[in-house]
Amino acid sequence: MKRLFIGPVLTAIAVLSLLAAAIVPKAAAASQFADVKPAAWYETALTWAADGGIVSGYLNGTFRPLAVTTEAEFLVMLLRATESESIRPLRKGEAWYTPYYEKAAEFRLPLSLANYGKAITRGLVARLIAASLGRQLDTVSAVKFMLSTKLSNGKTASTVEGYKADAFLNRAEAVSLIYRVYLYREQLEAETDPSKEETAGSDVGGGNSGPISGPGNGNGSRPEDPVRAADNLPQRTANLQDSLRALGLASEATTQGIAVNHPDRNGSGAVLDPSGEYGGTMQILDDGNTAVLSSARALLQFAGVAIDEPSFRSMIDQVKTSGANAAIKIGNQMVTFARNTTPGQLTVSYTLFDS
Repeated sequence: MKRLFIGPVLTAIAVLSLLAAAIVPKAAAASQFADVKPAAWYETALTWAADGGIVSGYLNGTFRPLAVTTEAEFLVMLLRATESESIRPLRKGEAWYTPYYEKAAEFRLPLSLANYGKAITRGLVARLIAASLGRQLDTVSAVKFMLSTKLSNGKTASTVEGYKADAFLNRAEAVSLIYRVYLYREQLEAETDPSKEETAGSDVGGGNSGPISGPGNGNGSRPEDPVRAADNLPQRTANLQDSLRALGLASEATTQGIAVNHPDRNGSGAVLDPSGEYGGTMQILDDGNTAVLSSARALLQFAGVAIDEPSFRSMIDQVKTSGANAAIKIGNQMVTFARNTTPGQLTVSYTLFDS
């Protein structure tokens, strides 16, 4: 198997197999598991993972979707999926997981041999995913990363609290999450590989292959990493206020983030939550209102996302028409547009990724 780890941390590609529940024969499919009902919410993901040899069932033909996995089991699954050729052979008399913990230490994964038999938590899963993308983050920051990239919508809500970092990850959740991560990576690769252009929203704005215009350094790239630098914060704040003033709107700081009022009714029209140095999310609460959309783009520009008006509107239209997510690469950011479960609302996520 091709090596996917480079240096002290996992590369982005390694995340494709991060949440595998077991390494198994490749002939399995979701329909072959006795305890998986037809049209189970995770069936598509399970079929994909089973066909790819990522997960398997037990000797009695079951998958046990509600069973939890231990840290050692999860680590072995991860490294067998991504580093099988670099794991040394098991020595006589040592525990089956020992070589994998040695490799984890080499890659600086946030694991402890003392916890080998404990069930893995959703918080640790978030940290492993962040580490696989080259980010050594604490649990809260890693959870924010999961939410801002839409790799997870949380367990009970799309918030740090709703993510339930202390809860365990069962096998159904694991296989569903690995499938989502796989699709996310496919989308990122499609944005950077012209040969995959037709599979993602890479030709928005009429096939724009040139630099995206907007505030910045004159060559169309983002002016800076969002939130990470504060050197032009006063200027960005002034630009936001000018843009909102021209629309007859105003912003305020709330517990959800920076909110802009709706022009025609009580409440907010758009809310920006800059989750951290690696990105953030924005809620568009009325995708049919022109002023709301203009204020939403102004919020993105304030966050450091240099997306021009035609591309922004094209992405909105694409999601509203198709119902599928759409993404656009701007500098070293990936900006993803997704429809919410509430009609007329969208979520825009922006995140940094390694070029």
